[in-house]
Amino acid sequence: MTAKPEQPRYTVIIQWSDEDGCYVVSLPEWGTGCKTHGSTYEEAARHAHEVLQLLTKDETNLPIPKLFHYPGADVMDVADTQTVETGQGVAANARKTA
Repeated sequence: MTAKPEQPRYTVIIQWSDEDGCYVVSLPEWGTGCKTHGSTYEEAARHAHEVLQLLTKDETNLPIPKLFHYPGADVMDVADTQTVETGQGVAANARKTA
C-alpha cells in the first residue's frame, strides 16, 4: 500500500483590525491581494480554509509553501478551528485538504 503524499501547508495570518472592526486574514504565498476576513477568529479561520480549498482545487502551478514566522505568533492547523483561542497577530500554517 502506498502512503498518501503529504499535502502542501500554506501560511495564514489572522490579525485583528481596529480599522475594519474584524479579523483580517492574509495568505502571503498567494500575493498581497489574497485576503479574507471574519467577525470572530474562528470565522476568519474557517474563511481562510475555504479560500485555500478554492485556490488549491486546481493542483497545477501552486506556489511553494513557506513558513512566515512572526514574533509572538502561534503555529496551528486552520482545520483545527475548534481549539483556536482568540489572539492578535496569530500565524497559522494551513494544510490543504482534499
